[in-house]
Amino acid sequence: MKILEATELGMCFGVRDALAALAEVAEPTTVTIHGELVHNGEVLAELDDRGFRQTPEADRPIPATPTVLVTAHGVSAA
Repeated sequence: MKILEATELGMCFGVRDALAALAEVAEPTTVTIHGELVHNGEVLAELDDRGFRQTPEADRPIPATPTVLVTAHGVSAA
């Protein structure tokens, strides 16, 4: 088997910008992230440790926080 590695690794600009915005949040417990912001377990665990609430995209609960971050995937009209 031949394994190819990309010469460039990293996050798309949308995820990078969202993480930068979250870094500016003074009180993470006031923000719910709707959907999976990034497909990286370590980053998601770090956001959880900081106090951000996270809800699965499949769920449509009314957020318990005054602010909601919607991922680049968006939210359907359904």
